Amino acid sequence: MAVLTLADRLLVAAAGLVAQTESLVPFQLAVGLTATRWLSSTLQTVVDAAFWAVLGLFLLAVLRRLLGRPRSAVAVWIVLLGSFGVGAGAHPAVSWATVGLGVAAVGAGVLVRGGLLAYAVALAVRGLLVYSPITLGLDSWYARSGLFALAVVAVVGVAGWWLARPRTMRS
Repeated sequence: MAVLTLADRLLVAAAGLVAQTESLVPFQLAVGLTATRWLSSTLQTVVDAAFWAVLGLFLLAVLRRLLGRPRSAVAVWIVLLGSFGVGAGAHPAVSWATVGLGVAAVGAGVLVRGGLLAYAVALAVRGLLVYSPITLGLDSWYARSGLFALAVVAVVGVAGWWLARPRTMRS
């Protein structure tokens, strides 16, 4: 409970800081997308990723309990989650067999080998990249928000590398 209270206070402080400094930013991230809205959207993506990661872990635990074998549970988990990867404009069989199962298999590998935090970060990065307009045309009106999304992903990657590197004892 204390962690949620601390997180709530940090979010309120960050929103206040962004609101104060928003007038200093000489541009908008995109048409109608201010820094406050972009921060809100990014934080909502992180919250959604955490929710889906915990739900995926819960589903995997229930399948493990029902089936009794870890490999069977992971296989059923991949098939179930692969069904959500079917695109609306694609042929369902082809999309399910390629994209759906592929994404679910990578997600299962990350969840089983890396853990819940790695899976949640992977979902957050995926959500951030899918819902951000990334373009090579830097003169486009929406290019800045895509560049900020790439910057956030780069910062998360560098921070993950920095925290995961082996530490040496100094004497």
